Amino acid sequence: MTQLHAPTVLLFDQDLHTQQTVQEVCQQHNIPCAVMTQFEQLLQCLACNQPLCIICSDTAIGIDVPSQLDQIHTINSHIPIIMLGEQQVEVSVAVTAIKAGAMDFIEKPAIRHPLQQHLDTILSSLH
Repeated sequence: MTQLHAPTVLLFDQDLHTQQTVQEVCQQHNIPCAVMTQFEQLLQCLACNQPLCIICSDTAIGIDVPSQLDQIHTINSHIPIIMLGEQQVEVSVAVTAIKAGAMDFIEKPAIRHPLQQHLDTILSSLH
């Protein structure tokens, strides 16, 4: 797996519109964004790097959100994870993600402003 040279946002989502939006938000913050389309890619990258945060969609991660987030936290227990969900997703999915360790669950498609706020918070915590 490629070694990342700067704190990077790892994005795990197959939706091209979401990928574009997240990449634009990262560019505004001068943060590199690495897009992963398979969960194994994400775990391999996480094992070799110290990313700024992970942004992943509930549809990309699959039905077993707690198990997947547990795998991420086994590799890095301090990594902030922001979950993205489809519009009008069941509240129980968001609650499950938060209980499993996600810092937030943002409903698509209005993700730009909440992501900007989270990245500001994460960046300010580094200083």
